[in-house]
Amino acid sequence: MSRNTLRSHHLVRRQVGPDSDCSRRVFISHSTKDRSFVRRLLEILRQEGICYWYSETDIPAGADWHDEIGRALKACDRFLIILSPNAVGSVWVKRELRYALRRYRQDNRIVPVLYRDCKLERLSWVLPDFQYIDCRKGLKTERERLLQALRRCSRTPKRQRRSSAVRS
Repeated sequence: MSRNTLRSHHLVRRQVGPDSDCSRRVFISHSTKDRSFVRRLLEILRQEGICYWYSETDIPAGADWHDEIGRALKACDRFLIILSPNAVGSVWVKRELRYALRRYRQDNRIVPVLYRDCKLERLSWVLPDFQYIDCRKGLKTERERLLQALRRCSRTPKRQRRSSAVRS
């Protein structure tokens, strides 16, 4: 799938479907070296109407990518990280994960996807404790688990539920 095709699919996904306002989006943290796997995963999300933020299609030409990533991390409410030796070696994946651990961990909104065997503890000492989606044999076998995990994450976070219960 070409970059332009991926971009046009993504723009359409923002406008239609169950998440049409895209108020709930998934941040995709990955190494660019794993791009072919990530694109296959994004196609599944697109087919299911799950909105996502993907650096390759969501950073406009000429924009400061560092600032765009920061804005996306703040705007997205779920965090999906593609785990591989490439990701372990990426300074940016590690930075994104650190942010996600601070922001999302208590609400269980981090979804690790194991793409290739790697040393998870090199990204974070707590990462091996997370349940991950094991896609080492391919996406087809874990598609439903991935979608269930993302749907589970899209529920209202616990902190918001408690505060709204008090107000009622």
